[in-house]
This record gives sequence, C-alpha cells and structure tokens, in this order.
Amino acid sequence: MNVLEIINSLNNGAKMKDVAAKLGISHNTLSRHLKKVHYVYDNKKKEYIFIGQPEDKQEINSMEYKDLNKRTSKPIQKSIKPANSKDAGDTLELHSK
Repeated sequence: MNVLEIINSLNNGAKMKDVAAKLGISHNTLSRHLKKVHYVYDNKKKEYIFIGQPEDKQEINSMEYKDLNKRTSKPIQKSIKPANSKDAGDTLELHSK
C-alpha cells in the first residue's frame, strides 16, 4: 500500500485503526509516519492534507508504506503565533526549503 492509497482510504472514511491494522502497526505509529512525510489532519476540511513542499508530493505519494522509514524527510517546523496577531488562534506554518 502506498502513501496515496493510505491517504485516500482515510479521506474516504476508513478509520486510522483499521488502516493501521492492515499494515500491522498501531494507529499512533501510522499517524506519526504520516506526519513525517508532511501529511496532517485538517479539522476544517475533515481530511488529511499535504503541507510539505509541492515538488515532494508526487514522490511521497508513490512511496510504499514499508519504505517510509528509509526516507530522510525535511523536518516539519512547528507553527508559531505571528507577532502582530490580533487573534490568538492565528498561526503561521513554516516549512523548510
């Protein structure tokens, strides 16, 4: 199963626990591995979205799950609150280049 198949399954209603069980891992491990390759759950859209560099998306999507640990990904930097933010909920997503 490749990353895109996993993401499509999750976005089409499959439970994280069920997908993880098919892969023989825990749902926490699957979630952590998806974050490692820049996929996060967007609560507003109610789906997993890619937040990495656009040029990396195709390569990541085609990777087989078993190969995820072999990939040395660029680290995801944490969200920070903008200095001039009027709303405490405003955040900026930073990405490494």
